[in-house]
Amino acid sequence: MKMVSFSSSQTNPKVYHSLQEIDGLSCARCGRKTITHKKIQEERHKIELDAKQAIDKLSQKENIDSVAFHLLKKLSEDSPQKTVREIVAQENAQAALSQLCEEDKKEFRHLVKNATKMALPAHLALKKIEEYKTLINPNKQIVFEELEVLAQKNKDKTLSEILKMPEVQEEYKAKAKHCITTNNLSPRCRRNNPFRFFAQNKNEDDKTIVEKLISGLENTFEHVKRNSNNGQRVQSNGITLCFDCNNYIKERKYPDVIDEFPQMRENTQKQIDEVIEYINDGELINHENYPTEIKQRLYDESEHIINIDISKMKK
Repeated sequence: MKMVSFSSSQTNPKVYHSLQEIDGLSCARCGRKTITHKKIQEERHKIELDAKQAIDKLSQKENIDSVAFHLLKKLSEDSPQKTVREIVAQENAQAALSQLCEEDKKEFRHLVKNATKMALPAHLALKKIEEYKTLINPNKQIVFEELEVLAQKNKDKTLSEILKMPEVQEEYKAKAKHCITTNNLSPRCRRNNPFRFFAQNKNEDDKTIVEKLISGLENTFEHVKRNSNNGQRVQSNGITLCFDCNNYIKERKYPDVIDEFPQMRENTQKQIDEVIEYINDGELINHENYPTEIKQRLYDESEHIINIDISKMKK
């Protein structure tokens, strides 16, 4: 069955030109829904303060008597529930901005930059990306849950403010050390120590923290014939893996990967079935030969282990 986009407001059918443009396509290894790079950037912006809140905060630290500030405030008053990013993208905002002198334009851009950095309190920011919580890998789920607890205790603080708190850093430094000891991990091992996230991201902004929580789901191109073996980044040599799986597999051969994770055969078939449905519905164009081509490539590169069924493809 075709996968649908996360929280999509799309009403008209969309035409895709590559697998990497499709939100919700299953990873061919683990089977999780993937999300596009574009979607991740959209999720980052969701945690920005609305215009009214951003302007109120700006007024505490910027020159509120400037021409640029008054213009931004006026534009924001017309659409207080939109973000500053959304407001300045509107035609009326661009028209008004064009009337300013170069110095005022420069200050206006400075104000917009600062306003778009202002984030929702942590508990609200996490709500914005809650739909991904059960999809991200187990270590990131632990981080998400830990952040939720901290956010409830510090409802006035953003994610970045929480991570900068000395007591939080001290607590998670101890948890990371305990994780190393109890699980017999190398101190350099990051993959199996979720608590390192807090120290690694203590100086990041809120949007980057959000991105790092969900970036493992990103839809990435997987060379079926390995890049190291002269495999090209072309349609007939690519399937989709989430970033986590792609990063884990790297240049390993498919027989070894499947031996460790047999579900890859089933999940690859699941992805190809989804792709075929997009092709049959006319939503993935210029891919009519893709199922036949990738079937042969997968069969060859997996040493005849992956033999997908493409019979659902319309003649």
